[in-house]
Amino acid sequence: MTDGPRKRHLLYDPNLRAHYKVAGDPDSPQWLLAELASGEYSVRRIVAANPRCPEEAMLRLAGDETGEVRETAAANPSCPQWLLGQLAVGTDVDAKSGVAANPSCPPLLLARLANASGPLSWKVRCAAAKNPSTPADAVLLLAEDEDWRVRWEVANNPNCPPEALTILAEDDDVDLRAYAAGWNTRNTWMSRAAATRDL
Repeated sequence: MTDGPRKRHLLYDPNLRAHYKVAGDPDSPQWLLAELASGEYSVRRIVAANPRCPEEAMLRLAGDETGEVRETAAANPSCPQWLLGQLAVGTDVDAKSGVAANPSCPPLLLARLANASGPLSWKVRCAAAKNPSTPADAVLLLAEDEDWRVRWEVANNPNCPPEALTILAEDDDVDLRAYAAGWNTRNTWMSRAAATRDL
């Protein structure tokens, strides 16, 4: 991509695609990303995901008026640890979901988020359930979560402990049982029948 001074003119380009390109470019200068962090919603969201997003802009984006932008900023691996801690104790479900999805989130914080409760808290638990950094004991608890979406995310976690898969293999959801057992449930009705306890 072009260098910083040549990118400055893109701030005034009415074509949003030019803004998208610069906002998502990890080689874009931080001053330019900070400028774009005040732009259109879709541009702000792309800046929030950029690993070079400056801390000042990240702080602003984590408090954005739009939930998707807040969630994206909180999920950025470059989000400062102190900011992750602040967002995790707030009441904003979108920001908490982003923190729980962040691969750089400290394990103790992930364990706390795995116990989230309240309205829409399943979103936070889903994000913690699929995060490979979530501690195994928290994943085990999530494998028995009341919300089926959370249990499915446990099964999708690349670091899902075998004990959690054993729990999921006994789940009420036939498809989830088959998936946890390692069967491809998209093939045919046979995998569904094979997972049925009554056979």
